[in-house]
Amino acid sequence: MVVHQTDGWLLRRGWNAKNCFCKAVDNNNYGRILKDFGSIQSCRGWLGCGCGDSAMISCGTTCEAKVRSWSKNNCPSQYSSTKIRASYSASVCHTGQGGQILSCGK
Repeated sequence: MVVHQTDGWLLRRGWNAKNCFCKAVDNNNYGRILKDFGSIQSCRGWLGCGCGDSAMISCGTTCEAKVRSWSKNNCPSQYSSTKIRASYSASVCHTGQGGQILSCGK
């Protein structure tokens, strides 16, 4: 008797997913992460979720809005003198930092 293990092979090969990852970082040191929001939006598709998908195109704008809301409403007082900026990664499509420099509580 020969058993072949193929469970999920076709789905793993054909199902494409991309994520938009978002962080609030110190404006003076992008490596200093103040808040990691993880994946804030994604796209999935059968053989097609490309960099042209709206979830990937809007990643930076959505991340900046998320960080802006966090900085106004949930930013811990320990960051009160820290300038904050959004940092995002739209899967393999593009990465960057938001254009706004924010302050905690403002």
